[in-house]
Amino acid sequence: MRATRDLLRRRLHLVRKRGQLLAHIQNTQAQYNLPGFGRRLAYPANREGVAEHFPEPSVRKSIEVDLALLDRYDALITDSSSRLSARPNATTPTRSTVCDRCPALERSWRARSSMKSTT
Repeated sequence: MRATRDLLRRRLHLVRKRGQLLAHIQNTQAQYNLPGFGRRLAYPANREGVAEHFPEPSVRKSIEVDLALLDRYDALITDSSSRLSARPNATTPTRSTVCDRCPALERSWRARSSMKSTT
């Protein structure tokens, strides 16, 4: 359970960093008063030719670095997502384990099931 939680935390960190990179590219485009890209940069197929959109070489290099990091973050996020979905969900408590820990819940469930069976 701890390993899953740690992986989710790390994945969330990567997703946030990815969002910051996308926002940096969009904000840079707006600060230089350049026309919009006309497509969403969140999709890797739409990122081709984005760096050439910026005329200044130093800005272009900064955007190229952002795009390279985005590609790497996409791969890492996909890998962590696939590992999360491949894990069995053995940490979800069953009714019997919950009832063993809390007798009041057992009484509540018994009352509900008897009410459902009489109606």
